[in-house]
Amino acid sequence: MNQNSFSGVYLFDRDSRKSARLLRGLTGSAEPGAEPSLSSPFPGLALPPGSSAAAIPGNPGSWLLLKSPDIALELAVQLYAEHGPSFTDGLRGQFAFALYDARGGKLLLGADRFSEIPVFYAVFPGGIAWAEAPAPLSRLPGVDGGIDPRAVDRYITMRYLPSPFTLYKGVRKLPPAGMLTAGKGAHAVKIYWNPPMEERKYRSLGEASEAVYAALYDSAKYRLRGVKRAAATVSGGMDSSSAAAMAAKCGVKLDTFTAGCKKADGCDFSAASAVIAKAVGSRHTYIEYDSPDGAAITEMSAGYAEPQADQCAAALWFAAEKMGGGAEVLFSGDGGDENFGGYIRARLMLNMARKEKGPELEALLLKALAAGSSISSETLLKVKTATGNRLETLYSELTRLYFGDTGDFYLPEERKELYTPGFRSSLGQGHKTSVETIREIFSGTAGQDWMSRITLPDLRIFHPDCTVPRLRATAARAGLRAVFPFNDHKLVELARGIPEKWKLPPGTVARNKCKLVLRKAMAPLLPASIINGAQRPFPTPAGEWLAGPLNGFFRDSLLSPGARTSPFFKRRTVERLLTEHVSGKIDRNDELWDLLMLELWLRTH
Repeated sequence: MNQNSFSGVYLFDRDSRKSARLLRGLTGSAEPGAEPSLSSPFPGLALPPGSSAAAIPGNPGSWLLLKSPDIALELAVQLYAEHGPSFTDGLRGQFAFALYDARGGKLLLGADRFSEIPVFYAVFPGGIAWAEAPAPLSRLPGVDGGIDPRAVDRYITMRYLPSPFTLYKGVRKLPPAGMLTAGKGAHAVKIYWNPPMEERKYRSLGEASEAVYAALYDSAKYRLRGVKRAAATVSGGMDSSSAAAMAAKCGVKLDTFTAGCKKADGCDFSAASAVIAKAVGSRHTYIEYDSPDGAAITEMSAGYAEPQADQCAAALWFAAEKMGGGAEVLFSGDGGDENFGGYIRARLMLNMARKEKGPELEALLLKALAAGSSISSETLLKVKTATGNRLETLYSELTRLYFGDTGDFYLPEERKELYTPGFRSSLGQGHKTSVETIREIFSGTAGQDWMSRITLPDLRIFHPDCTVPRLRATAARAGLRAVFPFNDHKLVELARGIPEKWKLPPGTVARNKCKLVLRKAMAPLLPASIINGAQRPFPTPAGEWLAGPLNGFFRDSLLSPGARTSPFFKRRTVERLLTEHVSGKIDRNDELWDLLMLELWLRTH
């Protein structure tokens, strides 16, 4: 199985010298005066040293390049020879592929169902190049490497970049389960797999929970084949605990890690993580991190293929360098919330959808506010005026609430205040906002159960484009490979079919009552305190850092004349946000952190 970096260049005119020269530029290995060489016997194809493509039997001139820890190249070749482009139906786990079918003169690029191995590409006159990061592609001749203003807008409103956007105009990212077909003059992307919407028939909650247990165990066994020791980050929450317990159940030696900052409120999960470590019999390490300096934050931004504003990423990043000990993979619980409706937004949105009367919605939101959820006054006002509206008219409230938990801090008038006039005009007419994109996903699922509808944006956008890259970078820094048992498409299909009442019982708002079917499934392996406990993400005291030790660094980075983001954002607005935060008038840590991460990423890539 080929574990080299997934990158390459293909020219349809089969100019081997030119394709090799482009590859040298892509990989940064060009030497002045050096004669480029190919590492592939196929005309027009150039691959990095150590990579190789296999011929497809019965299809002369055709080849397949595969990166996958789960699938043998020989199997993939056989599947394509037998089934053509639908061979993806037989692929499971992590994979990325490039394939040339000589019969049609088409090149195919494909990503796995959750982009666990990311695929970025650039189409230029006469050819195509691909890689696992966008920045090298942006520097190729014939590729527009200018900053895409629409992508900057998406990042600001979503805190990550949803596919197909990258920050570069000429570089795109394959969506999860995406397959690009490219010829000499045209290219198109299609989705070969979507999370299903159909509800299955289960006689009882017990039957459904047994099915979940079996599917998660099967996924863990499949993804841990040949692995002797695994690392896992645990917070004491259901998802990370379930992943660790399944790894132990598979007989893998386990190292567990918890990142915490005892000096900051709400950032210390040492007690809960110790409970799960004892339950799974792991070698446990608690990693204490402190306030980073500017150099450490800059290094972190450089470690991501795309800008990453999720503050949980920082805690994991600073702990990663201590995740040694001989483990081969980082086994992650990410994906549990997406499959079983664990996010606070899913609980609030579903309960909103179960009711139609404005007063009832208002009471529910007020109850949620008391439980610690963040809901804007604008959302509450909209709900107050929704009395008598049917469910389908609540899309604006649902989408706003979705973003209220994922980073859409900027209403249109707020973005107008933040963006420079030149940047606003560069967005152009017909530019779709992030909220409109989410609303389209909701609207395309009319008639299905509400839990399936509400969690679809998480499965299609948030998880593959935000949480998966977060763990992938963490694992890479630790010298490991990230593994996601909750991403197995068989498990996802099963989870999607479970009735919503067994994921989120009606009226549930409390954090320790969601994902009911998963809690019941894992009861045989986990202590009661974990089963009945609340969600525990890895928080980061970024607000304290920005108001204290990182304040000067922020000013030097974003308020200096040479700031890379100065063409996008008004200096006086950024300064006002910082002043409001430092004074304690308004908590602006999310907005400020987003801006800082974008500035540093642009400087380091």
